[in-house]
This record gives sequence, structure tokens and C-alpha cells, in this order.
Amino acid sequence: MFRHSYFTQSSALDNVLSHDALRRVVPSAFAEAPHASTSERYSFLPTTAVISRLEEHGWVPVAASQSDVRDESKKGFQSHMIRFAQLSDLRDRPHVEVRPEIAYINSHDKSRAARLEAGLLRFACANGLIVSDGSVAGLRFKHFGVGTGELDDAVIQITAKAPALFEAIEQWRARKLSETEQREFARRAIDIRWPAKKPVLDPVKILLGRRGEDAGENLWRTFNVAQENLLRGGLCYRTAAFQRASIRAVSGITETVRINKSLWALTEEFSNN
Repeated sequence: MFRHSYFTQSSALDNVLSHDALRRVVPSAFAEAPHASTSERYSFLPTTAVISRLEEHGWVPVAASQSDVRDESKKGFQSHMIRFAQLSDLRDRPHVEVRPEIAYINSHDKSRAARLEAGLLRFACANGLIVSDGSVAGLRFKHFGVGTGELDDAVIQITAKAPALFEAIEQWRARKLSETEQREFARRAIDIRWPAKKPVLDPVKILLGRRGEDAGENLWRTFNVAQENLLRGGLCYRTAAFQRASIRAVSGITETVRINKSLWALTEEFSNN
């Protein structure tokens, strides 16, 4: 099982994660060479180089996480994720409900391809959202050579798409869901979270908000409540043996990204119907 520690900061400009802070939270991002198991064809792109490149584009680190490892020899090379916000947003728009972010996901042990993904942060619950590929195409590359030009192009494209994401959010706010539609959304969200063996869980519980801002029946509210409940866990249910249990939080980076992107795509589908 993969677990990760998640280190978040507020939107205040003085709370941008310094490189020293990042090193404490995600030491694997600071590997100076790839794991010994990699081949000669493996092209080592240090995460530190990507951090510097994003900072040149005005994106600064604001949150980070890394997976635990079962193989101790891979400690310091494992999967990690760093989320970036635009410096201009932190400086000029500190109190908005949602801000655009970029998530960079990588490892230095050949266990995964590096990925640059579009994201959003909703401040009410500190939910980190990952946008589906259908909305914004990120950059995904294997460690067999990638130029800085590709990275620059991806950052520029993601930045340019931010206004379209906010337009989508406004459309989702305006899209009212019937009770039947809400239950269908919750049922399909459960299928996303548990594609195989599922808990005996009433879909209505997925729609229960945790704060006043979560009230309402619009699609944006439904998406956010479902996303938080499915990722953070804590909901109670009964097992097949009628024993009381609670849903565990999702902790693995890969699973967090998968669920986020799939829920975003599901919400787009409901918006278009």
C-alpha cells in the first residue's frame, strides 16, 4: 500500500514552499541521479530542473507529497507530486474560491512516467482537483529523452486553458441536478472509487456536504462534495457481515490522480447532458 504525507500551504505569498521546505517533505524530488536499477537508455530529468523551469514561468510550489516504499533501496527515488500555483494569483488574488494549479508527478526509479497535469484548488476544503485529459492535455513522457521545449509548451498550454476551466465551473454552478441525477452521479462516482469490490454504501452518503458552502443541488457542488468524500474517506457503512466500518482516505498518488481525473470527466458528461 502506498501512503504519502501531504503538505499544504495557504494562499498567502509568504507561504510559498521554499526549496528547503520541499526537500524536507519530498526528498525524493531532490535525487541527483536515477536509481541504480535504471538502464543506460533512461534519460534522467531531475525534478529540481522542472521546479526551476516552472518557477521561470511564474509557477511556484505550494504543496507536495511522496509515496512510501516497500523496497528500502528505492527510498529517495520514489513517486512524488508537487503542486504549483501562479505567483500572480498568490499576490493579486489571495481570496478567490478556486485557483488554477499545475501538478507535476514523477519518480526517479523508473516506476512511472513523468506527468505534468492541469489542476485546481478549492479553498473551502483545500481540495486539490486534477483536470481530465479531455479538458486540458498535459504532458506525459517516459524517461527516454524530453526537451525543455516540450515542457515549456505544456506549461504555456495549461496556463492558457485556465479561463476555459473557470467557464466550465460557472456552467456547472448553473446546472441544477434533479434528485435522480444526483443519485446517479453518486452511484457512478462510487464505481470510479471502487471499480471492483465495493462497500455496501448508500449513494446518498456521497452527497452529504461537510460545511455550509456545500449546500445546494448544482453540479459544481455535487462534484466537489463527492470528490472530497471519496478521497478523504471517513464515511461509515456496513460490511456484508453487517459490521460497522468507515471508508479509508485515498493516499496513493496514482490513485488520487486517477479518481480526480475520472470524476472531472464524469462531471463534464453530466454538464453536456
